[in-house]
Amino acid sequence: MRNFDLQVFEYINGLALKYPLWDKVVIYANEYGLYVFAGIVAILFFVNRRAFWGAAISSILARGIITEIIRYAYKRPRPFVNDQLENVRQLVVKSVINDSFPSGHAAFYFAIAFAVYFQNRKAGAVLIILAVILGTTRIYTGIHYPSDILGGALIGFASAWVAGKLLFRR
Repeated sequence: MRNFDLQVFEYINGLALKYPLWDKVVIYANEYGLYVFAGIVAILFFVNRRAFWGAAISSILARGIITEIIRYAYKRPRPFVNDQLENVRQLVVKSVINDSFPSGHAAFYFAIAFAVYFQNRKAGAVLIILAVILGTTRIYTGIHYPSDILGGALIGFASAWVAGKLLFRR
């Protein structure tokens, strides 16, 4: 798995700095994707309270609790500080040098996407696609490995599922 993880990272990150316009788009998406998802949660408060509470609780559970516990237990350096990797193209310079696994951004994105999906499949599917795109920007910019994003996605899914079961028991 580790070799595959590094190969996928090197391929996706290797595309960086080849297409300047695309680099700008990816950097912008990477920088502001979090705000887009936070805005979606705010809109849900007015449009669909069930989806709002599912998204709010699952994102707090995923990003605020679970990812931090795992990061505390499993120390994995980010790709741009990994001495075993050569030629990492770090497009986001101000990134924090904390642990890489799992991706807190991906956990947040996928928690919201799946919480919405469990309430509205069409809207949730769009958000899942957006979460995949934004997760890929984290690899492209040299901040995360693919397994970091996958781990965050699984945490996001599980958090949304648990939040849904706790909030909406029938």
